[in-house]
Amino acid sequence: MADPATRVVSLTVTEGGYNIHAVTGEFDTRTPDVVHDLTEGAAPRTSFGLVVEALRRRRDRGVPPFTVSSCDNIQGNGDVARAMFGTFARLKDAGLGAWVAENVHFPNSMVDRITPQTTDDDRAQVAERFGIADGWPVVCEPFTQWVLQEDFPLGRPPYEEVGVQVVDDVEPYELMKLRLLNASHQGLCYFGYLAGYRLVHRGQLTGGDRAAPPGREWLCNRSRPAGRAAAGPGGRPPGRVEMTVVGCPRSRPGAVEGRLWWRRGQRRSGRHRRRCARSWPTAGPTPGGWSAHPTSAPYTPTGPRSGPGCTTQAAPGRSS
Repeated sequence: MADPATRVVSLTVTEGGYNIHAVTGEFDTRTPDVVHDLTEGAAPRTSFGLVVEALRRRRDRGVPPFTVSSCDNIQGNGDVARAMFGTFARLKDAGLGAWVAENVHFPNSMVDRITPQTTDDDRAQVAERFGIADGWPVVCEPFTQWVLQEDFPLGRPPYEEVGVQVVDDVEPYELMKLRLLNASHQGLCYFGYLAGYRLVHRGQLTGGDRAAPPGREWLCNRSRPAGRAAAGPGGRPPGRVEMTVVGCPRSRPGAVEGRLWWRRGQRRSGRHRRRCARSWPTAGPTPGGWSAHPTSAPYTPTGPRSGPGCTTQAAPGRSS
């Protein structure tokens, strides 16, 4: 890395590799390997120690610093890398830390490709099909997307030629992924789980002699004005839950916000409505288990499900 020919150092060290303190969100100086690397004259053990030592050597030799390109699945990964490596450099040497902060570039990126944990079955398939004994084959989906911020002062490889989207600002792509893809995925998980499914794709399948799983119908994005337009007695549509799945500026990315309008055939108390109007967390089944209907037409229940003080009913086999 100290070689002047090296212009880009990429990082793929997972979310846990950035040594972020679980409570403060700052660089965790108590990690044993970090403590070791901060000791004067210690041989580096961590990515922080290795990268910062290479940067120190380049500074001392008058060589411009390489660009540190994070490829990990962290929102604003370049900003996170800048904060973590900059803190380590400052703790190691205040002057070096100031030089890193002023001269080293950390472009943001977004990488989107599902790569499940490798299993023994995966290893067996690779050995059987290809005759290769691979201890850790990487299994992945066909889809892939890599969005990379254009911030490489010393130049970079022609990433565009292999499908990378090189842009000025990565954040819109991150928000699109978090709010449209990840939140929809989470919504399918929650409602699909309540419907008895344990794999996400099973909650999406339709057609053939199988009824459409209710997960598709429960995942809707009805606005409040649309709900009022089809209102029933008292200005509320009967048997509805208005749900905003992503995109709500008041909800954190990935949150599913549900509001109870009306229990079918019975008006609920204000206290009950307020309780069910809480934003649902991003982990675990939804409280109360209320379902939603994506159209203004009445629906026919296909199977009651119990919840605390209410009833969840699957919507018909049609998508919004």
